[in-house]
Amino acid sequence: FFLYLGETDTLYGNLTSAGSKIYFLLNTCLYPEAIIRDEAFESLFIKALMMYRKEANRAKSSNAKSFIMTCYQHSSHFSSHIDEESAEYDKVMDLFFRDKDLTINESELSSRDLKAIDDFVEDICCAFIDYGAQYTVFVHAVRFLLIPEMPTRVRTKVLHRLKDLLHLLTTEREGADSSGADLREELGNFYLGGYSPIDNSPRDDASFLDVLATLLKRGGFKMVARQEGFFYYFAIGCLARNLASARCECGVSAMKRRMNGLEKNIWHNVAVGAFECVNQKCGTARQMADIIIRASREKLLLEETCDFDSVVNKLRNIK
Repeated sequence: FFLYLGETDTLYGNLTSAGSKIYFLLNTCLYPEAIIRDEAFESLFIKALMMYRKEANRAKSSNAKSFIMTCYQHSSHFSSHIDEESAEYDKVMDLFFRDKDLTINESELSSRDLKAIDDFVEDICCAFIDYGAQYTVFVHAVRFLLIPEMPTRVRTKVLHRLKDLLHLLTTEREGADSSGADLREELGNFYLGGYSPIDNSPRDDASFLDVLATLLKRGGFKMVARQEGFFYYFAIGCLARNLASARCECGVSAMKRRMNGLEKNIWHNVAVGAFECVNQKCGTARQMADIIIRASREKLLLEETCDFDSVVNKLRNIK
């Protein structure tokens, strides 16, 4: 049915946004495991998800906003239809997409409003923990909740909930690909951009960067020991592009605090990623993904000392 909507010219399919379709698609991950493990289900799920992502890119629409609104409308807390012109729609959008850091302002928010989205995210995460991590469809479902336009609250909730299983967010095919081509292609969808002064892309939310750095510091983390995989490259890339763009003292101080305590090789990957980002005048998220994978896999080296202050000074001197 989901492929039918994407491949045929139907009124319902045309009127339904890509983000809404993805919400309905992700609900199929909560089907009985006997269905999830079927190879035909996996193939159809991934094909439909990629189709809807491309649809949103063509329309230049936000997957996240329509996904959140559809999730909100279909939660057990709310049953009425919400028109995009209504005050209720504006309220939900402001709730999850305001510029301020939601973690600071949660006391101002209705717990019922927040729970409408949290319940669905929790359902997906619980299923991933219980049995879903072994299935490729779940990897893609969880990763969708980490796309850069998704609200910081949703992304950080997923990372905290799955903190011991983040190394499993790499598919078997990506892990077996020695060239890194599959991961490079996928990671390009998960960075906000490249080097901000070049492509005018926004910097990542401060609280989200804090979470990424904290997770990379966790002892015994399998992914950290191997220094590879989707989440590792994702975290390194986000930190590197923000270090590259840090110019004001407050931004530099915040990055220094995050980097403090990182294992030496991990910090080295962040620093090299930042240098390459500036040197190559990285202008796209795809180029950023290429830089990070090469820096980590090929063990690119810095020419001089790698302490934080020296790295920042050198970045500032690059023309």
